[in-house]
Amino acid sequence: MESLKKQLKFHYLYNKKAFLIFWGIVIAFNIFGIIYNSFIRVMVNGGTIHIGIGLNSGGKISNVGGNYIPIIIYIIVTSIMMYSEAFKALIGFSSTRKDSYKGIVAFHVVLSLAMTIVQVVLLNIESIIIPLLGLNKTYLSFNEYFPGGIYLFLITFAIFLASCGVLNLISGLSYRFGKRVWIYAAVIVIFAPVVLMERIILPIYNMFLINNLFTIFLFLISISVICFYLGWISIRKCDLKK
Repeated sequence: MESLKKQLKFHYLYNKKAFLIFWGIVIAFNIFGIIYNSFIRVMVNGGTIHIGIGLNSGGKISNVGGNYIPIIIYIIVTSIMMYSEAFKALIGFSSTRKDSYKGIVAFHVVLSLAMTIVQVVLLNIESIIIPLLGLNKTYLSFNEYFPGGIYLFLITFAIFLASCGVLNLISGLSYRFGKRVWIYAAVIVIFAPVVLMERIILPIYNMFLINNLFTIFLFLISISVICFYLGWISIRKCDLKK
């Protein structure tokens, strides 16, 4: 337990500045986008439409909804940096490599939770501001599904944790086998949808359309658990890099 506390403190100190800078930039862009969307309107066939920044579907706008992509990019960078620069130091905080990996998993859980809290709060604020500006909020409103935004919070957390699990696995494989793993991952991302569309991707898409909270949450958490376990296998016996 003591080694886990030391590792989490290390992660906090190591990532605090980048986390604050990241959200400072993202929030500034969200504010700019909301202001921009409230003023930019175009006349079409005698009617007025909005040309918006952010997610725009059927005239409904969400700047904050567009944060999911930069958040996942942040997770990618964090995972790469953790293994390339901090993994050796993390092992020094624990008696075994297994303990150090537990610290990595705990960090990803905390990171996902922190990202979820900030994102859901921003979505809540946006859902209040957008109607006041005469705009239509998207389906990503805070209280649309369950009181207190439980649905949005749980699914957002599960999305971020699943992303952490997948990217931690890729980073672990990259640490062991070299950076070419990222090339293989990119190829899979590009070509796998074509091959797996009918058997995997469409059923998953249909599952999200059904909007079953438990099914979606369980699916994403299962991905997280599997990927973190495979990540442990990938670095369990690999040599430490200098």
